[in-house]
Formats: sequence, C-alpha cells, structure tokens
Amino acid sequence: MTEGYKQTEIGMIPEDWEVKSLKDIAPLQRGFDLPYSQMKEGKYPVVFSNGIGAYHERYMVNGPGVITGRSGTIGNVHFVPQNYWPHNTSLWVTDFRGNDEKYVYYLFQTIPWELYNSGSGVPTLNRNDVHDTLHAVPPPTEQRRIAEALSDVDELITSLEKLIAKKKAIKQGAMQELLTGKRRLPGFSGEWKTSSLITLCDSITDGSHESPLETDCGYYMPSVKDMTDCGFNYSACKQISKLDYEKLVRNGCQPVVGDVLIAKDGSILKHAFVYEQSVPTVILSSITIIRPNKAIIDSQYLAQYFRQKSFVENVILNYKSGTGVPRIVLNNFKIIEIFHPISVKEQIAISETLGYIDVDIEMQEKKVEKARQIKQGMMQQLLTGKIRI
Repeated sequence: MTEGYKQTEIGMIPEDWEVKSLKDIAPLQRGFDLPYSQMKEGKYPVVFSNGIGAYHERYMVNGPGVITGRSGTIGNVHFVPQNYWPHNTSLWVTDFRGNDEKYVYYLFQTIPWELYNSGSGVPTLNRNDVHDTLHAVPPPTEQRRIAEALSDVDELITSLEKLIAKKKAIKQGAMQELLTGKRRLPGFSGEWKTSSLITLCDSITDGSHESPLETDCGYYMPSVKDMTDCGFNYSACKQISKLDYEKLVRNGCQPVVGDVLIAKDGSILKHAFVYEQSVPTVILSSITIIRPNKAIIDSQYLAQYFRQKSFVENVILNYKSGTGVPRIVLNNFKIIEIFHPISVKEQIAISETLGYIDVDIEMQEKKVEKARQIKQGMMQQLLTGKIRI
C-alpha cells in the first residue's frame, strides 16, 4: 500500500480524506416553478437546466450556488456566486455541509449525470438516484486549494473564449466591408458586379448518397454534423469500404480539390469551406458541391462570401424550401446572387486577408481546447487525491 494512502470501497485515497455519499456532501433539491408569464425583469439570475436563462426581481436561494439539470438537459453543472432562483428544470444544492462551494462545483463535473437518466422521453434526473453515490472528500483547506487551482484554468479558458468572440466579431465586420466593396484593399480599384451562382461555376450538384454506410474502414463519408467552417472533422466521420467508395465515386459523389462544400440541410449554410483534403471522401445529399470556374471566381472568396452572417440570413429568408427541417434545394442554390470583384486577383487578396483572421481564431481555439484538456487532467488527479497541493 502506498504510504499516506488507504484502501476504501472506491479505491485508494489519501489517509486524511473521507468517503461520503453525495447526500452527505451536497444534497440536491428540485428547483421552483416560475412561468415566463410571471417573470419580472430584475437582477437575480434564473438558472434553468442549461444555465442562466433570465433575470427576475426576486430570488429563492442565497448564493453562492451549484446547480445541475433535472429535466431536458442533464449533465451541465453551473456555479452562481450571487443569490438566485433555481428553476424547476434544475436541481440545486441545499446545504454544502461545510464543504467549499467551488470545490463541490468541480466535484459535480466529474459525475456522469447522464447515466442516471430516469426519463423514457425527455431526459430526467432523479436526485435519489445520485444521492447514494460515493465520492472521496478532502479536508476543507485542501478543497479550497484544489478549487483555486481549477478556477485559475477556468479563468484562462474564459479569457480565451472572450478573445475568440471578439476576433469573430472583428471578422464579421471585416467581411461586411471587404465582401461588399465598402472598403477596398490597397492597389485595387476595378469594377464589381452581381452574378447568379450558376454563372460563376462549372457545376453545382448535391452529394448523391442518402446516408452513411456501416462497413469497413478506409474511406470517409462525412455528414453535416461532422462539418466545421474550414473542413471536416474526420475523426467523427463514418468510414466505408473501397468497393462502396468506388461505386459512389462513379455516381459523382467525390469532390475535387478546390470545390466549395456547403451544408444545405438542417444546419443550413452553417458551414462552408473549400475542399482541400487528399483523403478519399464521399459527400452526402445534405451537402452541396459547388465547382467554381476558377477563371472568374476564386474558391476561397466564394467560401468566405457564404460565411457572412448577413448573407446567410438573406438566403434563408429568400431561398429556403419547406416548412420542416430548413433546406435549400439545388435549383435555388443556382440562382443565389453573389457580389464580387471582376478581378480574380482582388478576390484572392480579399480571401487571403480574411483567411489570416481565420488562422488567428483557429490558433486561439486550439489554446482553449488545450486548456480544457489540462483542466480535465487536473480534475482527474486533484479530485481523486493522486496529486496533492
């Protein structure tokens, strides 16, 4: 046995730690009813299952508080420093029993709440199902040190997320100026024109396969949910056999480098990017393959144009089909109008300028992801006593 540790029913823990049930650490209670019709604007947060959703003139619980989802959304844990109103879709800690509130917040993040879903339809969490779960608990002084260390990482993550939001706002502003001709880059003064998308492209086609195939690995078949603004998340993609891949390629489902891919079903226009992958990829019918005529329109310019918030809103308003899942049919894609410089060189200069901002945002997003991984590792070590501080 490791010196300074003891064997318990949940494994090895430090000798000065205790094993306690959740109801003896931080018991939970259902929140309070508050219909939207009865809400009156105020300064006290109303915490729903997925976080703060409103501010009310009254509060029901003295802060600080730790809240998690009871109905609808399960697994999100929220910390509120001030007095608040826990909504009836949430469960809130009624008594911290001398434990550090922020420590309890981090402890709750290690609980697999979704495993305790008792609802057959809407996800529902019954507090009695988790109250008897056992957890290792350090003395209050060590709880505070652990909470402070994890809070430092959270502050870093929050500051990076704010920076990313600021850079994305700057990007949208730059797009609004550069992609409308309101601001011209140095050295360019040529004419701009409006063209229908089909006149700028060699072809505009749907991916022609309806759903991923469950077969052996080697070739990728992404869906809309696997798309990001700048490409596919290939680790999440379905993989298909060489035989199925070759069959689908013959049916015209394979994009070529330089094609612009855009989501047209469900996540309508949410993602658009230039296909630059060398990996074999089959495109589903929920994605449109646009093959620009490179003599008159730059692929990256077109992708950036599609990412404008104002453009997306306009297209959804004027070209959307159906009353169910939002989508744009192929014929409507073809008549979408694009405003562009006649000079392809100016198009490239604009797309490169906006691309530099994309690279900066991507770097910051990688920093956030790295910080989250560090936090996860710290929680696994600190909240089990494997590392002491």
